[in-house]
Amino acid sequence: MFKNKVGLEAEFFVTNKKEELVFPADYGFETDDFVILGEIRAEPATSRAETVANFWKVYYEALENAKANDLNISFGHDNEGYSEVKPDFYAKILRLVGVKTIAKCKNIYDTDLLTLSDAKIKKGKVVSNYLSIGLHVHFSSQNIEKRHWEYNNTPYELVNVPLKLSGKSVFNLELYKRGIQSTASKDFEVGISRITNPVIKHFVKEMDENLLKKYKQCVNLKYRNPGFYELKHYGFEYKSLPFNEDTYHGIYEITDFAFSLLEDL
Repeated sequence: MFKNKVGLEAEFFVTNKKEELVFPADYGFETDDFVILGEIRAEPATSRAETVANFWKVYYEALENAKANDLNISFGHDNEGYSEVKPDFYAKILRLVGVKTIAKCKNIYDTDLLTLSDAKIKKGKVVSNYLSIGLHVHFSSQNIEKRHWEYNNTPYELVNVPLKLSGKSVFNLELYKRGIQSTASKDFEVGISRITNPVIKHFVKEMDENLLKKYKQCVNLKYRNPGFYELKHYGFEYKSLPFNEDTYHGIYEITDFAFSLLEDL
């Protein structure tokens, strides 16, 4: 029996009433290491409907949190999934950023993030930096087998042994004695992942060709280049898609395509 799962995760900007970016964690939003971006992580599911429902659940919970704090969740400039900040604000972000994205983010075309930049340069000087937000798609597929295990079950019983000094109780010493042995059984499932390196490369190429080209941003930002993914213990995460107004409306199409890849394995 095969168990396929798809999960969705999205980054977003949080702005105040002046449309200025704020740090999401200051207002109870989840973030990754790149702390200027809010993040929602939906539970993965085994069906298209449940995957999409899980995503909208956490998305609207984030909207409720924003409303409670008199803030807005934003897709950035022209709802395109990016924003532009001054160098001093970007420096403030970098001082708070970890190294997870650089250390773990891989690319099937060997694109190195460290060779890319989102800096806007005029006359040899950085005048601003672009920030981008992404919609990440998580893939999991396991070959599940049911197993039955019978084993000898020997229960142990607690025995309190009082310790006394000069006839007075001091404390109880807790020991265990063996009970009567019996036979017990347990039904359980074991799974082997079907997500191998060739599968990852195939899926990433298909996502690039069929979805990234359709939902590509109007500006070329480094995290939205083709081929980016991250290994997970359950499978992998495709990371190249932007999160903007177009992908917002295309959530079901993206989910449907992800499941179709798993079903064709």
